[in-house]
Amino acid sequence: MIMEDSKQKRLTLTRIIIGAVVLAVLVLLIQTIRTMEQNYKSETYIRESRLENEIQEIENENLALEREYYKSDEFLELSARKANKALPGEHLVILPETDDSEKVNTGVAAKPKDERSNLEKWLEFLLGKRAE
Repeated sequence: MIMEDSKQKRLTLTRIIIGAVVLAVLVLLIQTIRTMEQNYKSETYIRESRLENEIQEIENENLALEREYYKSDEFLELSARKANKALPGEHLVILPETDDSEKVNTGVAAKPKDERSNLEKWLEFLLGKRAE
C-alpha cells in the first residue's frame, strides 16, 4: 500500500509537471502570436506612414513646380493675353462678335466646294492628275 501510495504521488507529481509544462508552452505560444500580430500592425502602420510621406513629398514637388510656372514668362504672357492685353510692339485687334462666322469677310475668296466623290479623288491622286 505504501508503494502504491508512492506511485500514485509520483504519477500525480508527473501529471502536475506535465500540465505545468503544457500550460507554459501555451502561454509562450499565445504571447508569441500576440507579439507577431503587434509587429505586423506596426509594420503596416510604418508602411502606410512611408507611403503618405512619399505622397506628401510628391504634392510638395508639384506645388513647387506650379509656383515656378506662375513665376514664368509664359504664364505672365498667357495671363495678359486672357485679359486682352498685348506685348510691347504688338497691336491688339478685337473682332466684333457675329451670329454666323461664315459671313465674316476675310478678304480671301472662298474655294468652291468639291463635289467629287472620295473614289474619284483617289483615282485622280493615284493616276497623277492634278486637281484644278
